Amino acid sequence: MPNLDGTDLCRRLRAERRLRYLPIILLTSRHNEKDMIEGINAGADAFISKPFIPSQLLAQIQVANRILDLEERLAGQLEEVRLSNERLENDLVAAAAVQCSLLPQVSPKIRGVNFSWVYEACERIGGDMFNFFRLDETHVGMYVLDVSGHGTSAALQSVSLSHVITPFDQQGGVLKRADGRAGRYELASPAEVARHLNQRFQMIEKSGQFFTFLYGVIDVPTRSLRYVSAGHPGPIVVSTDGARSYDKSGGIPVGIASNAAYEEGQIQLGAGDKLVFYTDGVLEARNAMGEEFGLERLMRTLSTAGGDIAHTVRTLESRLGDFAGDVPQRDDVTIVGAHLI
Repeated sequence: MPNLDGTDLCRRLRAERRLRYLPIILLTSRHNEKDMIEGINAGADAFISKPFIPSQLLAQIQVANRILDLEERLAGQLEEVRLSNERLENDLVAAAAVQCSLLPQVSPKIRGVNFSWVYEACERIGGDMFNFFRLDETHVGMYVLDVSGHGTSAALQSVSLSHVITPFDQQGGVLKRADGRAGRYELASPAEVARHLNQRFQMIEKSGQFFTFLYGVIDVPTRSLRYVSAGHPGPIVVSTDGARSYDKSGGIPVGIASNAAYEEGQIQLGAGDKLVFYTDGVLEARNAMGEEFGLERLMRTLSTAGGDIAHTVRTLESRLGDFAGDVPQRDDVTIVGAHLI
């Protein structure tokens, strides 16, 4: 090899990009330790000095073959992992689509009240769930819930809950109950709904999970709100006088204690007032300095946002985004707003 020795050749071969590993055995007339270290550092797998013993060279070739066999097996295992991850990713995409299909797609046309919302999962799928709906001719219901934990288990539980917390008259529904007359029903109070869910979903014993829950019923003609909070941040009312948080504790989260008690709150709203429900992912959003968004920033943002409920919710979403920047968040964010008009 004119102008090229074995060490240089090792360096050139290692500099090339190869699909498979190339074992290199350096057979040289050099004998000292410095030359051996230089050859190994250049990329040689083995260093054999001349004159050599053929059985020694054969043994090194067998070692090289074992390395190649291991590489092939590892490549096969990595391909299996890749295919498994691909299937998992496809499943998560499908699960996210199912979860999103259960969320409101358009605002219902209800005279006297408009809705707007934001939902952002911190992972592909999340543990937050929300909805709003007409309960009868004069009442509107809205809720947000937050299942403990993240990822698949929390998402599955939130999907299960969304099927139970439905305004439709079906077996297992908790928002309405038959009143004994054919085809007639009456609305369950928010506190009754929370108690029913707590009796039905004692999850802490089985999965270690629980969920927080905020449910409100708006009497549209009178603009009054009855609500219950199960370990969840209370509602915020935004009026011409600013924003006010009704963050009184309404009981512990659902699924922790079978005998938990839940009390209702009541708020008299006025024409033009905006009602905001949210999950704690809003308060706990962090910026690059590790600071939380917090209740004070939330209240200030809502107080100064102005406009209709869609503008208010978009403003809050924008402020959260500006605050967090590119920092990955650790919790889902849900904001649901209602505007009494």
